[in-house]
Amino acid sequence: MTKPAMDSTTKTVTLNAIGDICLGDSLISLGFGIRSTIAAKGPEHLFRHAAPILQDADFLFGNLECVLSDEGWDESNPKSQYLRGTPAAIEALTPLGFDVLNVANNHTLQYGPEAWQETLAQVREAGIETLGTSTSASGSDSPYHSPPVILSRNGLRIGILGYSYEHEQYFEGPPLYAVGDREHILADLNRLRTEVDFTVISLHWGLEYMSYPSGDMVDLAHGLIDAGCDAILGHHPHVLQGTERYGQGVIAYSLGNFIFDKMWWDPCLDTAIAKLKFTTGPERRVDLEMIPLRINSEFQPVQPAGAEVQRAQHRLEKLDRKVHHDAAAKGPSYGLRQKFILQLLNVAKMGHIFANLSHYKSNIRRHLILRKVLRIS
Repeated sequence: MTKPAMDSTTKTVTLNAIGDICLGDSLISLGFGIRSTIAAKGPEHLFRHAAPILQDADFLFGNLECVLSDEGWDESNPKSQYLRGTPAAIEALTPLGFDVLNVANNHTLQYGPEAWQETLAQVREAGIETLGTSTSASGSDSPYHSPPVILSRNGLRIGILGYSYEHEQYFEGPPLYAVGDREHILADLNRLRTEVDFTVISLHWGLEYMSYPSGDMVDLAHGLIDAGCDAILGHHPHVLQGTERYGQGVIAYSLGNFIFDKMWWDPCLDTAIAKLKFTTGPERRVDLEMIPLRINSEFQPVQPAGAEVQRAQHRLEKLDRKVHHDAAAKGPSYGLRQKFILQLLNVAKMGHIFANLSHYKSNIRRHLILRKVLRIS
């Protein structure tokens, strides 16, 4: 395996990465969630506090966890409205200088292929690369299963691959994004390593609301690092998970939410920016720094201040210590432990619904009472 030649001059490139970005209202926040806030306060509102930190790097990456389309919107049907950003919502992202948005996740096909295509068009027209599209579904002649995005700066080339391991529950037929498959990822990784100086893999994976990765996630991450990947960026659980240095690489198992209106579950409000620093020269290495933030009541990620700084750092350190918790844990399986958390989450959701009954339109209130509270379909 050959890699691009490197000289003895030290070169560095930095990449800031964040987790889930949803520019639509959650179902139980319809009418007062993210989309509604953008409409009321403007697209610049959400990133107002985080923008200077996000822009302090050569490149910026995030996971776009929604469509940007009104295709199929039905004013009378709440199920057609949630987790849906407007095409104009891209204006919340463009001033930040995003270079790459991952679209290989379980919500980008929530409203069908037309909304998916409109979303891709909105992102690309804004000058942002889309990561995680499927070569087989698009009919492309690319040799990759998931075509990479290659970023160049300071004489260094960073190649990024994206895949989703999450079950597709909305779209029938082959997903249009790149589905996680170990053999395909390894084949793409081996090809990409010959073209760039460093490789990054974005994985939409894991069980929601779990604060530490499963043993299977750890095994896969370690296997990819062993195969030559330099950094892994995880998302989907909606909460932060720990990080670790393994071999010559670094792993951020879950970057949590960054823009989301899941205000009913406190762990969803802790977030972070993963700052990756790639260095070549006398020493080739990749370093990872986690910058903690907290989502406030206005849905804005904000850096902690005062006594909260220490709390946030302790939280990250605790999550790092839990990375291998699944392998050491006794008792119920990982899946059963998640089911217990989901039961607690349902109680929190009910509290959120009843606390905000006056904020819902009548048809949304009826839908939530019948389907979420009374469980009547």
